[in-house]
Amino acid sequence: MGKISGIKNCIAQAIPKLKFLWKINSINPLNQKLMPKICKFWTLRTACAGVVNGDVKDTKVPRKEDKSEKEEFTLATRLTKLETNVAELTQLFREKIDRDEAKRELIKTVTTKLQQYEKDFIFEKFQKRVFLDIVQLFDRIEDVRKHANLPESDDFNMSLESFRIEILQILGRQGVRLIENAPKRFNTDFQEAIERKPTSNPEDDDVIIEVINKGFMYQETVLRPEMVVVEKYDGGE
Repeated sequence: MGKISGIKNCIAQAIPKLKFLWKINSINPLNQKLMPKICKFWTLRTACAGVVNGDVKDTKVPRKEDKSEKEEFTLATRLTKLETNVAELTQLFREKIDRDEAKRELIKTVTTKLQQYEKDFIFEKFQKRVFLDIVQLFDRIEDVRKHANLPESDDFNMSLESFRIEILQILGRQGVRLIENAPKRFNTDFQEAIERKPTSNPEDDDVIIEVINKGFMYQETVLRPEMVVVEKYDGGE
């Protein structure tokens, strides 16, 4: 206890002198060399006071981070950034694929429509006229054979039949064919009524009684409808 009291007295006597020296140093810059010694002494005084008062704190030196732990932390950070970048690139790539797919679909649709328009234009402006002229020639041959009443063995009749078959073959190579199995009742999709005959029987309404000219299809489109004569119910008058 005597030693501790002596330390306290020394410190108490030194404090006024230290304060005085501090003031001198702040006034005269030449005394700045004393400051490190004063600071060291002041630190020693504070430590001694802590020992005397019994409130010394555990001042552990911070443990330096292990180099391997620091490297692991850095690697984990880089991996996280890499995963984020990969996810962003993947999203951008998917968006680009979607845009490219939409462009391809648009180009495909436009190309298909242009091709169809070209086909329709060529068909309406050129092919259809030629096909209808050939169909009219076919109709003339049919009319001659129907009204001439020539025997099948007649040379002229056989020549007409051969010519008729040849016309159908020419049209067939261009996608034109006869309308087969036409409806027995009038159907505006495939037939055109050039004459209507009245009937008192309602069940005979729109019944086809005569085919004047056969119809033709171009692919899936009606080139020339079948020309027919139909019965029309007159309401029993």
